[in-house]
Amino acid sequence: RYDRAGLEAPSPAEVARELAAKPEIVDGLVRHLVAKKKLLRLPTGLVLAAAAVDRIAAELRSAGIERFTVAWFKERFGLTRKWAIPLLEHLDSAGVTRRVGDERWLRPARVGNASIPPETSRW
Repeated sequence: RYDRAGLEAPSPAEVARELAAKPEIVDGLVRHLVAKKKLLRLPTGLVLAAAAVDRIAAELRSAGIERFTVAWFKERFGLTRKWAIPLLEHLDSAGVTRRVGDERWLRPARVGNASIPPETSRW
C-alpha cells in the first residue's frame, strides 16, 4: 500500500481501517518495515515508502537546480506543508540537501540510499 501511495501515503491508522485489522498489528508491521528500511518514519510520525524518498532525491538532482525554496518544493511535488517540511528535514539529515536560511541547497550526490541518513548508511 505504501509503495503505491508514493507521496500520499496513509497513516498506519488508515491502513488498519482499510484492512479491518487491529491498529497494534499494523503498527508492528510498520515498525518492522521501518527497521528493514522499506518504510521511512519522518520526525512528525508520518510514514512513507523509502523508495518514494529516493525518487524525490533523484528528481531534485535531475531538475538542474542548485537551490530551492519550500514553496518550490511543495509545488514541484504537489505536497502540503504537513508533508513538505518533515520531508525536507529528512533530506537534510540524509545529506541530500542542506538548509541555508529560507532555501535548501542540493549537496553533491553520494553513493548510498537517500532514505538512510549518512550515519546509518552502509556506504
